[in-house]
Amino acid sequence: MFCIWLQNARKTLGLTQKELAAHLKLSASTLGMYEQGRRRPSPKAKARLRLFFSRTEIGSPSTFLPGAPANRQFRQEVQASRHPSPHP
Repeated sequence: MFCIWLQNARKTLGLTQKELAAHLKLSASTLGMYEQGRRRPSPKAKARLRLFFSRTEIGSPSTFLPGAPANRQFRQEVQASRHPSPHP
């Protein structure tokens, strides 16, 4: 099921609902409803999900969100944005 995949994918990337929602330009409550299976993503939200996850090692599940191959560099950029390096 998409809701289980989404929650597992988010956790694998080490992101909170709030952080992933910000990347996707969604509210955290909307993302939470997707993860609970209480709401389905709109076509626009699906496109954002597909783009975001296609750039990670996880990739998009072809069943739900057909997408491009994974991209390790994008995942590292996402993780770096969560933990910015200190400036001297």
